[in-house]
Amino acid sequence: MTEKGKAYIIINMKQCLLFPSIILLTLVFLMASTCETVPPAQETAPAAHAQQTQVEPAYVPTIVSQEVYDTAKADIQQLVQDLNGIIRARNYNRWLTYLTDSYRERIGSREFLEDIRSRYPAFRGRLNSAQDYFNLVVVPSRANDHVDDIEFVTENHVVAYTIDSHNQRLILYNLVDVNGVWKIDN
Repeated sequence: MTEKGKAYIIINMKQCLLFPSIILLTLVFLMASTCETVPPAQETAPAAHAQQTQVEPAYVPTIVSQEVYDTAKADIQQLVQDLNGIIRARNYNRWLTYLTDSYRERIGSREFLEDIRSRYPAFRGRLNSAQDYFNLVVVPSRANDHVDDIEFVTENHVVAYTIDSHNQRLILYNLVDVNGVWKIDN
C-alpha cells in the first residue's frame, strides 16, 4: 500500500471517530438546552395532627366571586363559634358531627394515635381513643378559636386561618363542603 493510501485510511478513520463524537456532543447540547431546572420542593414542618391527603388539582381563586367568598367566610366564622361552645362544653359526640367521615375514622385509628403519642410523650399511656384525642388535644387547643381569613383550595375545600399575636397566618381548619355543610377534614 502506498503512502498516499495509508494517509487516506488514517484520515477516514479519524472522520469516522469524529462524526459520532459530534453527534453525541450535539445531542448533549440539545438536551441541556431544553431541560428545565426544577427547584427542590420546600419541606414544611408537619402540624401536630397533619394528614396525608390526595393532591387536589390546582384551583383558580378568581372563579369564586366576592359574594361567595364573603358568604363562606361568614358561615365558617359561625361554624367555628359553634365549635368553640361545643369544645368548651366537652361535648365529644356533638363535635364528631362536625367532622368528615374520613377524618373521624382517621383520628380513631391506631396509627394516628400512636403517631401523636410518639411525638408528644405527655400523651403516652393516656391517648388511646378518638375521645381521648378530643379531651387531651382538641379541648385545650381549640376552645377559643376565631377565623380571620379563608382561602379556597377548590370550590368545595377551604382553609380557615387565624392570625396570631405575631401577625402570622396559622391554619385553623381544613374544611370540606359536604352536601352544603362545612365539615372539618384535616
